[in-house]
Amino acid sequence: MRITNASGVRNDLLQEIANQTATPGSGNNALSDSRSYVAVLVPHFETERFTYTVPVNKAAHISGVYARVEKTTAGGAAGSIYGVYYLTPSGGAKVELWRCTIFINVVQSKEQLSIGSSLKLFAGDRISFSTRDVSVGGDAMHIAGLKITEFDD
Repeated sequence: MRITNASGVRNDLLQEIANQTATPGSGNNALSDSRSYVAVLVPHFETERFTYTVPVNKAAHISGVYARVEKTTAGGAAGSIYGVYYLTPSGGAKVELWRCTIFINVVQSKEQLSIGSSLKLFAGDRISFSTRDVSVGGDAMHIAGLKITEFDD
């Protein structure tokens, strides 16, 4: 995180504080970022919506994870509608972390998840978010997001 302050406050002190508090375990070259996705979709097979891969010589804390699925227009037969987060460790197999699912086709049916704690990822680790809707007809809103704080490992 880079601090810029034109008010005469000592920027070097502000920068030192930011470097010490920006990321747990390390204050070196911290960078905050996020990934998010919002869309109203018709039924579809599982589709990846966003990803993040930790760069070489970096680590990252993932926090503020959120997902919501809501039926927005009526359809026919109910089916699984979900948003899911996956983790693919560097050199490993993809595993499911968190899933938000509804099984009903009634308008305004919804489910959500919110995880505030931190998950530490290392160089080459990949986190992704995908959606799926196998109901018959109608639309569903998918909302997802997370905060990424990347720093030198």
